[in-house]
Amino acid sequence: MSNFSARTVETLVDLVENKLSYLDITDRDDRAEMKLLQRALVELQAGVRTAPRATGSLHAHH
Repeated sequence: MSNFSARTVETLVDLVENKLSYLDITDRDDRAEMKLLQRALVELQAGVRTAPRATGSLHAHH
């Protein structure tokens, strides 16, 4: 997870949470997808605590 900044991980957390909120569980495959997304959310949330913070300014490197 160290390859992602905290901001990126937070964005991914938001996306997974959105997907979970719109997921309509109608069959076993949907339930499996829900469990996978929940597991991903736990891992991402753990990554938020360990991901490096991005600096306030971005510099182009030539």
